[in-house]
Amino acid sequence: MRRRGKAGIGALADRRAARDRFNEQAAVIQQVDTERVQREIAIFKEQLTAFALKHKGNIDRDAVLRQQFSDMCLKIGVDPLTSAKGFWSEMLGVGDFYFSLGVQVTEICINTRSINGGLLDLDSLLNLLRNHRGPQAPAISQNDIIRTIDHLKVLGGGYEWFKIGERVIVQSLPLEMSPDHNSLLLLGQELDGFVTLELIQEHLKWDAVRVDRALRSLVQESLVWIDEYEGKTLYWFPQNVF
Repeated sequence: MRRRGKAGIGALADRRAARDRFNEQAAVIQQVDTERVQREIAIFKEQLTAFALKHKGNIDRDAVLRQQFSDMCLKIGVDPLTSAKGFWSEMLGVGDFYFSLGVQVTEICINTRSINGGLLDLDSLLNLLRNHRGPQAPAISQNDIIRTIDHLKVLGGGYEWFKIGERVIVQSLPLEMSPDHNSLLLLGQELDGFVTLELIQEHLKWDAVRVDRALRSLVQESLVWIDEYEGKTLYWFPQNVF
């Protein structure tokens, strides 16, 4: 067995010392980079604050500008819907804006649930909100509604949004929509708001058991209405009709 000489031991110690110095230097560099980033974020936040104070009225009125400003704030970790007493609320009152919008969205979803079963087209919801708020209220956009619904999720109650074809649907009931449910909703949209067992099997190629399982849960939640017409059973999707 070959024994390591003093020179070999010394070389090993030198390598360990060099590695330790490298790690120390890397830690220093990382600390410097972290401090630099924190300074830049602080400066950016000061600039946003000045911009907010100067253009508060425009941000309140202009949904596009509010969206752009919101995106900038999110990049530095400020969320207008979760900062109850933070930057947004103190500078702009935008936290109050979204809180108020959330209440209005909830009211409309609850009040229309008996008509649409808890599924409401986003365009329809936007129009209902605009009528409810009146012409003097700050402008709102679809994006404002989607942001609000994203944060209503934490309250429970099944608030969610999803796409059916090109449409965005707002859900306000605690039902997990499966791919089969979505396929039926899309088919109902394509077929003027209703389907029959025969139409489902023709278009989706499902067997009778699969059709019955998907329809039954939608009927139980009033998302589909049953109508008898000329000896046929029609399944209506109210969110596609009203």
